[in-house]
Amino acid sequence: MEKSLRPTELHLFSKFGSTFAFEPQRLNLFQVSPLILDILQDADGKTPDELAALLAPRYDPMKIKENIRKLRGAGILKDNNGNAPGQVNIPIAPKNEKSGIDRIVLFSSHSCNLRCKYCFNDAVESPEEKHMPFEIARAAVDFLLEHMEEKTQANILFYGGEPLLNFDCIKETARYADEKARQWGKKFAYSIATNGILLTDAIIDFLVDHGFAIGLSLDGGRQVHDANRVFPGGAGSYAKVVENFKKLTAKKADVTIQAVIGSSGLDIRQALADLRAVGAINYRFINRSLADGDVECASGFNVFKENYDSMIAAQLKEDGQKGLPSIPLNFYSLFQQIEERDIVRNSCVGGSNQAAISADGNIWPCENCLGQPRFAMGNVKTGFDTAIISSLTAIGIETVPECAACWARFLCGGPCPQVSLQKHNKLAEPVETVCAAKRHFMETGLAAYAYYKSGNKNFMKNWSTRRS
Repeated sequence: MEKSLRPTELHLFSKFGSTFAFEPQRLNLFQVSPLILDILQDADGKTPDELAALLAPRYDPMKIKENIRKLRGAGILKDNNGNAPGQVNIPIAPKNEKSGIDRIVLFSSHSCNLRCKYCFNDAVESPEEKHMPFEIARAAVDFLLEHMEEKTQANILFYGGEPLLNFDCIKETARYADEKARQWGKKFAYSIATNGILLTDAIIDFLVDHGFAIGLSLDGGRQVHDANRVFPGGAGSYAKVVENFKKLTAKKADVTIQAVIGSSGLDIRQALADLRAVGAINYRFINRSLADGDVECASGFNVFKENYDSMIAAQLKEDGQKGLPSIPLNFYSLFQQIEERDIVRNSCVGGSNQAAISADGNIWPCENCLGQPRFAMGNVKTGFDTAIISSLTAIGIETVPECAACWARFLCGGPCPQVSLQKHNKLAEPVETVCAAKRHFMETGLAAYAYYKSGNKNFMKNWSTRRS
């Protein structure tokens, strides 16, 4: 007797005029025709013959049977063996990652020469300059080497405030780190997040010579940028940032524009046009309200989402089939996840894979947790308190009930503890507005990935070249 069918767990969605199916437990993504969509929607509990008979009035019977056979062969349609509908017994295994920390964020300075209106760093308002002494930076490099364990490569990100206010420390730290890396048989890469104001020719030469990846803050056109990114006296910083950005590009620096888009920047297509007008190739957009978990302003955020999707649709059309995406680098890690079938079970890697170190040497899970006592993890001079690590790594899709049925769980890994604590005073309670926004942007990214993949199966190699 022929067994009835059931579809595997699938998320069906439409974007940019096409319909897609995403299989969460295998990170499998494919575009679906109207016939395949009807098969997937009507298959549950029916035998192949019953399903074919149901669809026969609308489609060619031979094509129906052929597609049912292909979907069964691909594991998308399964024999109904009594398992709960849509559940696969064993998902793909996570990557066999080596243990150890491979990223640290050094707060070279908590001070800043700008007064950006959306800044989360209260320390920049202090009249007292707060820079990291080199002895702390040196101890931070030693801390990283001691906790890299099996890993052979790591990234050091210089952050702030404005890190270039303490450029001498950055220079000495990079030189010390290079020397120690050779001794330990390790390799370091360097990054910096800067507002760009202090970029002199000498500083640019140093950053380029040492292979720094430079994240430069530029929020689109002059009007949007100068509405938020201002000097202490209130004057806008756009002209100086663009001037220095052009110096960076002239010296072939590895620079990515970081554009913060808030309520004053909802026309994201115009922001992109403005960035491209000054020569930006690599760029990413940061929605401050999403990063903070503050997306309760639904009307404004819905406008942002619509404009964001409109921008991506225009970019896809412009890119055509050339195989080199020009969309924001926000999607790079998502594309890489799908490409490598890299499932994520835990969202927070603070303390286990990364750490942030403030100017006084205190250790935090990441830069967003700075100064929050619940996340204190010790000091580079007095020791690393690992007790909090287990509480953070325990937060994930297998321990947070709200995540169990979410189609995006293996892409996301669960709630951010810092955002959960901020909104719910708990470490492991998702903020639904944030989750809904993340799912929306994941759909956008998945559709874009499918588009590029259909034009060039090796497009990720090209994008890696652009990204570097």
